[in-house]
Amino acid sequence: MKTLSIWAEGVAGDVNLEIKSIRATGCDNSVQSAAEVALATFDGAAGTTFKFVELNDPVMGGKSTGTWNVDMAEKVGIFDGEVVNVPSLKAPGFIKAAADAKYFPDASSVAAGDIVLSVRSSTPDYKGFRVTVVSGAVSASFACAGGGGLPLSRGCYKAKFSVPKSSNGEFQTVRLDMRAFSDLWSSATGEHTKECADDASACLTAAKLAKIQRIEVWAEGAAGKVHLEVQKISAEPNSMVV
Repeated sequence: MKTLSIWAEGVAGDVNLEIKSIRATGCDNSVQSAAEVALATFDGAAGTTFKFVELNDPVMGGKSTGTWNVDMAEKVGIFDGEVVNVPSLKAPGFIKAAADAKYFPDASSVAAGDIVLSVRSSTPDYKGFRVTVVSGAVSASFACAGGGGLPLSRGCYKAKFSVPKSSNGEFQTVRLDMRAFSDLWSSATGEHTKECADDASACLTAAKLAKIQRIEVWAEGAAGKVHLEVQKISAEPNSMVV
């Protein structure tokens, strides 16, 4: 497309037109669906079904505990547990569920888009939900323990999210801009030490999204009971506005 024009032509009269946006959409969802990249599902589908393993906080006597199970009837991963203070630190620890692969599906085509979670929770007020996408790490587990604060611990890109309340039990869509992720964060709190906007080396790029090694779901840095059901994790384009 080289030119986009708006005309008033062939009819006499005063003209006033205010334009908020111009966008192109199909008659169905085929265009956007074709661009969506499913990264992890829990329906047994080849290429997107991976084994998630739950991990409790091992640091300095951490007492947080959790479980991860897959309900094949509902086709969801279920993350349950409780985050409590680490006694020696007097601050909340973490629990998480992680899946590894040689590479997850190539999501480089939507590097300017979002990581999208289809989730629901009976604990939507919990403030410590996070998701990580690992790429380019020497060791995925070490990167997600060090958060870039230790040598050779870059590559675990983390973002915080919240789950909207649902009165009818429907799954909610949570969209996280790729720029909300950073691989520079505190291993003690999970909070970013540098944002992608401030340090380009901390950003999820197309090259990183092409070779995802691990995906994790966390409950971290906030004490409380946790229940999260995950239906799908995907990478999707932003809505295009001209």
